[in-house]
Amino acid sequence: MGRMLDILSEGESLNRIAARVSSERWFGSKTRQIAEAVIRDSAEVRMDGSNFLLALIDFRFDDCGEELYFVPLLLSEKRDEVKDAWFETDCGAGKLYVGDALQSADFIEYLMEIARSGSRVNFGKGSAHYSLTRYFRECMPPAGSGIRRMEVEQSNSSSVIGGRAIYKTFRRLQAGINPDYEMPLFISQRSASAIVPRPLAYLEYSSGERMALGILSEYVPNDGDCWKYFTSTLLQQTTGGMGSPEEIDDAVADIAGTVAEMHNVLSGGEGVRGFEPERIGEEDVKRWLNGYTALRERTLASLSNREKLPARVKPLADQLLSVQDSAADVRELFGPLLSGSTHKIRTHGDLHLGQILRASGRYIIIDFEGEPMRDIGERRMLHCALRDVAGMLRSLDYAVMYAHRASGSNGEDAAKNFSSRMQRIFLDSYWRNYRPVAAYLPPSFEGMTDSLKFFVREKAMYEIAYELNNRPDWTDIPLRALLSIL
Repeated sequence: MGRMLDILSEGESLNRIAARVSSERWFGSKTRQIAEAVIRDSAEVRMDGSNFLLALIDFRFDDCGEELYFVPLLLSEKRDEVKDAWFETDCGAGKLYVGDALQSADFIEYLMEIARSGSRVNFGKGSAHYSLTRYFRECMPPAGSGIRRMEVEQSNSSSVIGGRAIYKTFRRLQAGINPDYEMPLFISQRSASAIVPRPLAYLEYSSGERMALGILSEYVPNDGDCWKYFTSTLLQQTTGGMGSPEEIDDAVADIAGTVAEMHNVLSGGEGVRGFEPERIGEEDVKRWLNGYTALRERTLASLSNREKLPARVKPLADQLLSVQDSAADVRELFGPLLSGSTHKIRTHGDLHLGQILRASGRYIIIDFEGEPMRDIGERRMLHCALRDVAGMLRSLDYAVMYAHRASGSNGEDAAKNFSSRMQRIFLDSYWRNYRPVAAYLPPSFEGMTDSLKFFVREKAMYEIAYELNNRPDWTDIPLRALLSIL
């Protein structure tokens, strides 16, 4: 089986890998055409009769861009050993079945063993090893613990080990420290409240530049994420079932308090490299405006390709394409951020209901990787905390509109009113729990809500671009929200 790399480096095999990868949820460039796939580096591993190829694959697109992905593969001559085989190929002595190694409990156990032993994985050009935190010994499950793959759709792939730890494999690779490691580490070391899972270990590949392959974190037993809770509870209410409005109101207020606690902790990063708050200035506003303008242009260009749009999205896309978005009007929204001593801080960067878990009467914030479409350097930049708040407001609106659509109800106005009420409750609670080390909001509640309008607009525009790439049938939800703002 020493010929694994030779077999999979053949053009036909790489084309098959590219075809399968491009259909996966974690592949973020579905609207781009793959022109070529090339294995940049790899490591061959044998464990208890299983054969794995840890492949770093460059996907090159016909627009001349490229992205690097971590694609660990399981290879076996026995069909029943490869769950959901991607394809089969001729290995000379017979058939070789190829599939996703992350479907294999043996592979996850291998990743855990190199963490326990401190071993280094040698690739052809580089190597990979773990960095451990002070929480590793306390939380790390012993060898042989049960492994459960999480089936929830996401931008990466995760497995729970022994009910005590969770391992997340990063699929798209970029050079630099991954915020999904450094953010929860910073918060867990400074917050009096357990609002994030503690990171245990960080798997990094190095070959001149460092890239995160995965992170091992504490597993927090929970009742599921808040997206599932809100959508199921709202759907019950919409269809006349159980569930009280007061319960929803209390949950929204408590979640807002948790988000404020996270921001309060992050505002205390003075003296910590990469976390020191800085006063928001004209250069920040210029950069944020330029980023919004570029995002808007890219999104409108995608929407103008009408043939690929779902039927219910086309008329909304036409409306947005006809709207004149005044740069001067957008610029005015930043006034409250510049009138005082408001600071930019590290933020979650992709905060929504699905990133918050319900756990024994408290809320746990997870997935600090940031928006997957953005470069890692941008995701690690200091930003206005209102960007996270905008993400939560948009997520609450998504939950209401999802429940409204799923129920088949015609009461769209009632759904919009309910969404507005939940957003007001969130903002009231967030403001009440605002206790910063360095001020990260405007001096008044009114100033906060005025500046928030920009970030809600930006978030809705980003959602349109994201949905076009990942869930085109959902694109009408952020489109309707953005049109109502404009």
